[in-house]
Amino acid sequence: MEVEIIRKNDDSLRNINSADVGSQKLRVAAYARVSTDLEDQQTSFKSQQQYYLNKIMSNPKWTFVEVYADEGISGTRAEKRGNFMRLIKDATDGKIDLILTKSISRFARNTLDTLKYVRLLKELQVAVIFEEENINTLDMAGELLLTVLSSVAQQESETISSHIKLGLKMKKERGEIVGFVSCYGYKYDYKTKKMTIIPEEAEIVRYIFKKYLNGYGSKTIAQQLEREGVLSPNGLKKWSDSTILGIIKNEKYIGDVEQGKTYVPNVITHKKAKNNGEEDKYYIKDHHEPIISREDFERAQNIRKGRNNFIETSKYNSSRSVFSGRLWCGFCGDKVGRRKTYKDAKWECLAAFKQARLYCPSSKSIREDILEKCFMESYHMLTANDGIAIENFINNIKESSQTSVNYTMKDKLMNEKKNLKEKLSKLVDLYVEEKIEQSVFERKQMDIQNRIIECDEKLEKLNTIIEDEEGYGTKINTIKDKILSVGNRNMYKSFDADLFASLIDYAIIGGYDENGIKNPYMVRFICKKGNSARENITPEFIVNNNNLHDYDTSNFNVVLDFLINEEFPSFETINGRRIRTVVNEVRTRVEIER
Repeated sequence: MEVEIIRKNDDSLRNINSADVGSQKLRVAAYARVSTDLEDQQTSFKSQQQYYLNKIMSNPKWTFVEVYADEGISGTRAEKRGNFMRLIKDATDGKIDLILTKSISRFARNTLDTLKYVRLLKELQVAVIFEEENINTLDMAGELLLTVLSSVAQQESETISSHIKLGLKMKKERGEIVGFVSCYGYKYDYKTKKMTIIPEEAEIVRYIFKKYLNGYGSKTIAQQLEREGVLSPNGLKKWSDSTILGIIKNEKYIGDVEQGKTYVPNVITHKKAKNNGEEDKYYIKDHHEPIISREDFERAQNIRKGRNNFIETSKYNSSRSVFSGRLWCGFCGDKVGRRKTYKDAKWECLAAFKQARLYCPSSKSIREDILEKCFMESYHMLTANDGIAIENFINNIKESSQTSVNYTMKDKLMNEKKNLKEKLSKLVDLYVEEKIEQSVFERKQMDIQNRIIECDEKLEKLNTIIEDEEGYGTKINTIKDKILSVGNRNMYKSFDADLFASLIDYAIIGGYDENGIKNPYMVRFICKKGNSARENITPEFIVNNNNLHDYDTSNFNVVLDFLINEEFPSFETINGRRIRTVVNEVRTRVEIER
């Protein structure tokens, strides 16, 4: 038996190191990349493009396809490089036979990416030449070397990343802003590193904080901004509740800057992760002019944290309800949370839910639509009979408000000033008629003028106090107008979250009637007396004020007290057995703290 060896034809394997490949020209492309936008790298980038253009065009056996280039992009992730991915696509479409590139690190700094795309091209008989390493990917002997060298390139990338992170860390330690992200309400000058307030946007920020402090939820505030035609930070007509919460949480609005909120755990993926202590954080206080006072910011954070901590199980979701954080159990003083079922939403004492009613057996869950009906019935009763009830309501608010003392004092000072001016006028008349001597006139004139100056000083202080309380009188009249307006009567035929948020501070669900008998279906709406929501509610306060028998000595005045006929099922435990019953009415009260 005789074996004839037919030697391989190097040309058939496309020996791309030689210009003599046969009659068919190779379609050749090149890939160039620089990883930053610095000026010296720009020069390198242009040089690479020109180098490959000249090299390919000067070879008569090659046909120039294109120099694919990515400018100012890191090489650790291929999908982030548009022209690189276009190069791969053109190669897979049969448009390229050979790819030239300077080195493995220019092609990719990720070992997996390098091997992935090289092997893909190799299956298509598309060669890649790495000039610095002198590797031809169609040469099988080169794959081991390719693996080793690409691993080295990846390590180089990680080393460079660690050096950059160290440099950024040193900048942060010196108090310099690194990687500033635009902040609504401020303009950042990258040359001077200064933040200046944009007045129009700052007003919107103040508006958002004011509404939030008044008890409005983030979703409601977003809807109000949309109705008023205010554009979002992205210049869109649509506002999201997450945007509102992002503004509420942003420390930049009190003049501070916190750096290091996120970090990059993997230099290959470049995905950011929330920094929960894995890396250092840097907090710069009084960095720039604030838009919000520290006191208001802290109050907003307390409200936000209270609402977030309010939901402790996955079954509760009250973040999108106006009732969130406003409902309290009248039996144990714990908060009432929202439980969504397949049919409806119910509100239930959290202590009873978490401890299977062992801790608070007297409380009962109540449907959300019943709470909404109780409020709207209250509203409609207040607006009935030409607003007689609401007049009493407004008077009770004024009488129970500390601010009314300031208005009473202001009226008293205004009258005193008016009387002093009248006395001064009469004094002048007496002097002109020569009925008093000049010395007496000057002494009495000086005395009256000094008293007028004292009145003016006191009035100025009172006006400042009243202004700081955000125009309480205007607020009262606004509430009155809102409720009594015929247009609003027609508008609020169904439950409205904004109306509820503007009028109601909090509500107590359940308690004891005048005879000391427990009533889990008694809803007590406690009205706002001013612009801000009550902050110091405690379980002890709720429990100490849950009995109508002690109402004469309690902290509340009643505005409305009525029954709503609503039939719904309930369950009672009698002799150890759980028995289904039917509830026919809900007692509803509207009250004001004294």
